[in-house]
Amino acid sequence: MKSRYGRILVLVLIALLSLSACGGASEDDAIAGIAKDWLQAFLEGDGNTLASTTCASAAEEVATGAFMMGALGGMLGSEIGSVLGLNTSLEFNLDNVTFTVASSDSNSATVRLGGEMSVSMAGMFQTEPVSSIIQMAKESGNWKVCSIS
Repeated sequence: MKSRYGRILVLVLIALLSLSACGGASEDDAIAGIAKDWLQAFLEGDGNTLASTTCASAAEEVATGAFMMGALGGMLGSEIGSVLGLNTSLEFNLDNVTFTVASSDSNSATVRLGGEMSVSMAGMFQTEPVSSIIQMAKESGNWKVCSIS
Protein backbone atom coordinates (compact mmCIF):
# COMPACT_ATOMS: atom_id res chain seq x y z
CA MET A 1 0.00 0.00 0.00
CA LYS A 2 2.81 2.44 0.90
CA SER A 3 4.50 1.81 -2.44
CA ARG A 4 1.34 2.74 -4.36
CA TYR A 5 0.93 6.03 -2.46
CA GLY A 6 4.62 6.76 -2.93
CA ARG A 7 4.27 6.36 -6.71
CA ILE A 8 1.20 8.58 -6.77
CA LEU A 9 3.04 11.23 -4.76
CA VAL A 10 6.01 11.09 -7.15
CA LEU A 11 3.66 11.41 -10.16
CA VAL A 12 1.89 14.39 -8.58
CA LEU A 13 5.23 16.09 -7.84
CA ILE A 14 6.41 15.51 -11.43
CA ALA A 15 3.15 16.96 -12.77
CA LEU A 16 3.45 20.03 -10.52
CA LEU A 17 7.07 20.60 -11.55
CA SER A 18 6.11 20.29 -15.21
CA LEU A 19 3.35 22.86 -14.79
CA SER A 20 5.65 25.29 -13.00
CA ALA A 21 8.22 24.90 -15.78
CA CYS A 22 5.54 25.79 -18.32
CA GLY A 23 4.73 28.94 -16.36
CA GLY A 24 8.42 29.89 -16.38
CA ALA A 25 8.59 29.51 -20.14
CA SER A 26 5.67 31.86 -20.69
CA GLU A 27 7.21 34.40 -18.31
CA ASP A 28 10.52 34.11 -20.20
CA ASP A 29 8.62 34.61 -23.48
CA ALA A 30 7.00 37.75 -22.06
CA ILE A 31 10.36 39.10 -20.85
CA ALA A 32 12.03 38.41 -24.22
CA GLY A 33 9.08 39.97 -26.06
CA ILE A 34 9.31 43.18 -24.05
CA ALA A 35 13.08 43.32 -24.66
CA LYS A 36 12.47 42.96 -28.42
CA ASP A 37 9.70 45.59 -28.43
CA TRP A 38 11.96 47.94 -26.48
CA LEU A 39 14.90 47.53 -28.88
CA GLN A 40 12.66 48.04 -31.92
CA ALA A 41 11.19 51.17 -30.31
CA PHE A 42 14.66 52.49 -29.47
CA LEU A 43 15.90 52.00 -33.03
CA GLU A 44 12.79 53.65 -34.49
CA GLY A 45 12.60 56.47 -31.92
CA ASP A 46 9.14 55.34 -30.71
CA GLY A 47 8.87 57.42 -27.54
CA ASN A 48 5.49 56.03 -26.44
CA THR A 49 6.72 52.43 -26.36
CA LEU A 50 10.00 53.46 -24.75
CA ALA A 51 8.15 55.38 -22.04
CA SER A 52 6.12 52.31 -21.09
CA THR A 53 8.99 49.79 -21.26
CA THR A 54 11.97 51.67 -19.74
CA CYS A 55 12.94 51.65 -16.03
CA ALA A 56 12.42 54.96 -14.29
CA SER A 57 16.14 55.12 -13.49
CA ALA A 58 17.08 54.92 -17.19
CA ALA A 59 14.24 56.92 -18.75
CA GLU A 60 16.15 60.17 -19.37
CA GLU A 61 19.22 58.47 -20.82
CA VAL A 62 17.12 56.24 -23.10
CA ALA A 63 14.95 59.13 -24.27
CA THR A 64 18.04 61.11 -25.25
CA GLY A 65 19.58 58.13 -27.04
CA ALA A 66 16.35 57.32 -28.91
CA PHE A 67 15.96 60.96 -29.90
CA MET A 68 19.49 60.91 -31.30
CA MET A 69 18.85 57.62 -33.17
CA GLY A 70 15.64 59.04 -34.65
CA ALA A 71 17.33 62.31 -35.62
CA LEU A 72 20.32 60.53 -37.14
CA GLY A 73 18.08 58.15 -39.09
CA GLY A 74 15.94 61.04 -40.27
CA MET A 75 18.93 63.10 -41.37
CA LEU A 76 20.58 60.21 -43.18
CA GLY A 77 17.31 59.29 -44.84
CA SER A 78 16.69 62.88 -45.90
CA GLU A 79 20.22 63.36 -47.24
CA ILE A 80 20.28 60.14 -49.22
CA GLY A 81 16.69 60.69 -50.31
CA SER A 82 17.47 64.15 -51.64
CA VAL A 83 20.52 62.88 -53.53
CA LEU A 84 18.58 59.98 -55.03
CA GLY A 85 15.31 61.83 -55.37
CA LEU A 86 13.58 59.48 -52.91
CA ASN A 87 11.61 59.89 -49.72
CA THR A 88 13.35 57.33 -47.54
CA SER A 89 14.26 56.42 -43.96
CA LEU A 90 16.22 53.78 -42.09
CA GLU A 91 14.41 50.49 -41.48
CA PHE A 92 15.56 47.96 -38.91
CA ASN A 93 14.68 44.26 -39.01
CA LEU A 94 15.12 42.20 -35.86
CA ASP A 95 13.73 38.92 -37.25
CA ASN A 96 17.15 37.23 -37.04
CA VAL A 97 18.00 38.57 -33.59
CA THR A 98 17.58 36.09 -30.76
CA PHE A 99 16.34 37.24 -27.36
CA THR A 100 17.20 34.58 -24.76
CA VAL A 101 16.45 34.98 -21.06
CA ALA A 102 19.77 34.04 -19.45
CA SER A 103 18.52 34.47 -15.89
CA SER A 104 15.46 35.78 -14.10
CA ASP A 105 13.80 35.93 -10.72
CA SER A 106 10.65 37.68 -9.54
CA ASN A 107 12.20 41.18 -9.81
CA SER A 108 15.03 41.12 -12.37
CA ALA A 109 16.04 39.46 -15.61
CA THR A 110 18.99 39.31 -17.97
CA VAL A 111 18.30 38.88 -21.69
CA ARG A 112 21.10 37.87 -24.05
CA LEU A 113 20.84 39.11 -27.66
CA GLY A 114 22.49 37.26 -30.52
CA GLY A 115 22.21 36.75 -34.25
CA GLU A 116 22.13 39.62 -36.69
CA MET A 117 20.08 42.72 -37.37
CA SER A 118 19.47 44.06 -40.83
CA VAL A 119 19.31 47.73 -41.71
CA SER A 120 17.94 48.96 -45.00
CA MET A 121 17.53 52.36 -46.64
CA ALA A 122 16.91 53.51 -50.18
CA GLY A 123 17.25 50.01 -51.59
CA MET A 124 20.53 49.37 -49.76
CA PHE A 125 20.75 46.53 -47.26
CA GLN A 126 23.29 45.57 -44.62
CA THR A 127 23.40 43.04 -41.79
CA GLU A 128 25.19 43.62 -38.52
CA PRO A 129 26.03 41.00 -35.88
CA VAL A 130 24.32 41.50 -32.53
CA SER A 131 25.83 40.48 -29.20
CA SER A 132 24.38 42.42 -26.29
CA ILE A 133 22.95 42.03 -22.81
CA ILE A 134 19.72 43.71 -21.68
CA GLN A 135 19.13 44.11 -17.94
CA MET A 136 15.48 44.30 -16.93
CA ALA A 137 13.55 44.90 -13.72
CA LYS A 138 9.95 44.58 -12.67
CA GLU A 139 8.42 47.95 -11.76
CA SER A 140 4.81 48.19 -10.62
CA GLY A 141 4.23 44.64 -11.86
CA ASN A 142 5.59 45.30 -15.38
CA TRP A 143 8.90 44.23 -16.92
CA LYS A 144 11.03 47.18 -18.04
CA VAL A 145 14.44 47.60 -19.63
CA CYS A 146 17.06 49.26 -17.43
CA SER A 147 20.22 48.95 -19.53
CA ILE A 148 21.76 47.45 -22.63
CA SER A 149 25.43 46.71 -23.08
